[in-house]
Amino acid sequence: MTVPTATPTPHEKAILATVTYFDLFSYPLTPLEIWKWLYGDRALAPLTLGNVFQLLECSAYLRKRLAEQEGMYFLRGQHHHLRTRKERYLYAERKYRRVLRAVRVFRMVPFIRAIAVCNS
Repeated sequence: MTVPTATPTPHEKAILATVTYFDLFSYPLTPLEIWKWLYGDRALAPLTLGNVFQLLECSAYLRKRLAEQEGMYFLRGQHHHLRTRKERYLYAERKYRRVLRAVRVFRMVPFIRAIAVCNS
């Protein structure tokens, strides 16, 4: 016999949808990032960061589907994404330092007006 589960609130669904979307890119999220990039119907009452923390801590629906480690949330069983995110961060940091060195050189060239860096 299965026990019926409570129907999730639209806010719980929005949090799960946000974490699920970023899981496609192996990118666990902090509560701040969940709040910042929250997916869902704009007609919903907006969530505060405190509301997001509270739902992540207290919602049985979310606790059943999400896991937390080192302050980051991800789908259950996807803890290997933590390592991937850390590796990508360190890689990007090394690239950023290289760009800063190049900028110091280009700064001396009189006809360069701007330098732009993108993430692709």
